Amino acid sequence: EGTIRTISDLNRAIQNELAIGKEVQEKFLPDAEKLAEWKAAVYFKPLREVSGDVYSLFDLQGKRAIFFADASGHGVSAALVTGLALFALERGAEARNLKELADHLNSELVSHLKTMFYMTAALVLLDGETLYYVNAGHPPPLLLRKDGTFEELDPTGPPLGIHQKTDLEMKSILVHNGDRIFFYTDGLIDAGPDPEDALRKMKTAVGGRAGSAQDAIADAAAWFEPASRNITDDVTALCMEIP
Repeated sequence: EGTIRTISDLNRAIQNELAIGKEVQEKFLPDAEKLAEWKAAVYFKPLREVSGDVYSLFDLQGKRAIFFADASGHGVSAALVTGLALFALERGAEARNLKELADHLNSELVSHLKTMFYMTAALVLLDGETLYYVNAGHPPPLLLRKDGTFEELDPTGPPLGIHQKTDLEMKSILVHNGDRIFFYTDGLIDAGPDPEDALRKMKTAVGGRAGSAQDAIADAAAWFEPASRNITDDVTALCMEIP
């Protein structure tokens, strides 16, 4: 009986620590006020108490930028990687462009993690009608056009944290008022038996109509929730309207 009580007390303590970790992690994410200011919306569903998915809305050289990433693994270890990435993101605030910032993030992750973990990431920066992006091995964000069509922002290099020297490339695409940029982690499409079919259905769900960022997230959630009992990974989606 004493052993059972000890295990029960230990489990309770672990759950309390994880609950604190969840609260701390969420404080590093953009709050509702910032999301509203940026005309952005989020769907955030960790597999456990803490998540290996992370996102940030920030300014780079006076322009609006987004960092959206998924650390390898799950739970506490992945969450710690996201914390390191956000710290590195802050330290890279003086970068001249997205490529320089992405190279900095990669260098920081390699230096501290010694390639034990890695992170896929998409970074975008909005400069007038030009959207610059670097995609480090992440599922392609969708540029949802106002007319209901969409374009994919394909990977421009490998994930962050694997090699000290990478060939990350920065690309650009023209955007217009009323377009939306939709990010997602692979957990959104991996819950079912056929990820490729899930990806097609997800694209149809979020890109089938014009609307707000909240509309796209609501459409994604409505499509995803019926399958969410089978999730094996953190699930996050973020959408921002192009002003």
